[in-house]
Amino acid sequence: MSNPVIAGSDKAGVRQKRKKKEPSPILGDELSYTLPTAVRISGSSRTGLYKLIAAGELDSFKVQGRRMIDGPSLRRRFRAPVAA
Repeated sequence: MSNPVIAGSDKAGVRQKRKKKEPSPILGDELSYTLPTAVRISGSSRTGLYKLIAAGELDSFKVQGRRMIDGPSLRRRFRAPVAA
């Protein structure tokens, strides 16, 4: 019998570690972002974004039950450093 190969591994029975998600270096000019997109763009966690919303540092609203993050507010909070 041969060893089964596990999907996502380079050797039979050995799983690879997942790469840590890194924040996107470019924030677009969208008016709003869904929460999963804001998490990916900012590099922050979902809980972290909710804490910023509760603290008044991020503006958000709901559209048909879906949480949206205000684009300008996300860019202000997670603005990329400007090269000097």
